[in-house]
Amino acid sequence: MKQRFRRRTVVPIIAALLVVAIGSRGTADLIKLDNSGELRGTIDRKLAKRGVSTLTIRTLTGAVVVVDRKTVRFVTHRSLKVEQYETRARATEGTVAAQWDLAEWCRKNRLSKQRAACLRRIIALDPNHKKARYALGYIRHDDKWTTRDEIMRSQGYVKYKGRYVTPQELELLQKTQAELDSERKWFRKVRLWRGWLTGRNAKRRQAGLAELQKLDDPDAVAALALNFSKHKDARLRGLYVSILSRLTGDKPVAALVRQSLLDDDKQIRAASLDAISPGKNDVAMPLYAQALRNKNNAVVRRAGRGLERVGDRHVVPNLIAALVTTHRYRIRVPDKSGTISFGADGSFGSSGLTLPPQVEAMLRTGQLPYGVIIRPSFDGPPRKTRVVTVNYTHKNAEVLAALRRITGQSFGYDQRTWRLWLASDKNGTG
Repeated sequence: MKQRFRRRTVVPIIAALLVVAIGSRGTADLIKLDNSGELRGTIDRKLAKRGVSTLTIRTLTGAVVVVDRKTVRFVTHRSLKVEQYETRARATEGTVAAQWDLAEWCRKNRLSKQRAACLRRIIALDPNHKKARYALGYIRHDDKWTTRDEIMRSQGYVKYKGRYVTPQELELLQKTQAELDSERKWFRKVRLWRGWLTGRNAKRRQAGLAELQKLDDPDAVAALALNFSKHKDARLRGLYVSILSRLTGDKPVAALVRQSLLDDDKQIRAASLDAISPGKNDVAMPLYAQALRNKNNAVVRRAGRGLERVGDRHVVPNLIAALVTTHRYRIRVPDKSGTISFGADGSFGSSGLTLPPQVEAMLRTGQLPYGVIIRPSFDGPPRKTRVVTVNYTHKNAEVLAALRRITGQSFGYDQRTWRLWLASDKNGTG
């Protein structure tokens, strides 16, 4: 009996010693296989020499596994705590209490990102969970949970070096007095030429067009944007883009990026993107990267298209984060219709309502702006209605296309695998 007891405890003891050994250096290895399988543990460096066709890994359970290098997609090194978190997360029930315990374990082990993920799962289960809300930085405002950033943005402020300022103040802070003086001199002239261009006098229209077409000073960008970027006449917005495309320096780039993201006309958006010369990619790239976080899914997708053209390895983390994004829409539904949520077929959860096919298609492709109210028609007599907020998750094909072009890799919309690959690429272990 004694001998049998020893045999049964050999593997657990080895596994325990292995965890202690790995924990002493704080890292573990992860092998990602072509079949999407994963192996975690410690790779035997002595056996992993160049020319050797296999990799030997001792897993966290103590088993020794030998794999053919041809079946390995990439190898990455991660914190042992992260590996332990993923193991715990898979075994954790989807209840508020269980997720809170996991969040507390993350807090004690200083895993801030993982803890935030747990807290978000908690408020998805219980939207009014105070501890989770406060831990994520929410505050109670007008009887709703919100963040300070959301409140300030709703009031028109932007964050600059840790403080909130108006967009006008931001522009002033980022420009020298000489630049401002040089830009101001163009406002009167451009406004005058725009008036000629849209007036009834044919000679004045020709003169206004001629003056605008020969304009070559980058300091005129601000005046041009004010007068033409949102003009209701698409022809004048097209003229605006053609003028910007001829101007030198960095100033026209931001204007072209904005037009490629926000213009209602598809052709003007395409012309704006085409007007950004390859030598200005480094200026345009962070602007498109920032737009990946836009609350309007259409803008996110256009930013992905822009980064497919101008992006490089620096924006890969931003693209990974934007592969799948969730946006809010306001829907008008019959009162007392229960909880409203999108089903895979476009139906509203327990309500039994279904979006019109054209509306569902627009939602799926990100064509509806943030805050749109959809009013479905109802058969029968008029009924009371209410507006509900619906979260809809989009898979952004343009963002995926940008990732594929920049990295030469393809992991679909699997953000976790993309992040693992990125870590392996940074470590030179891919």
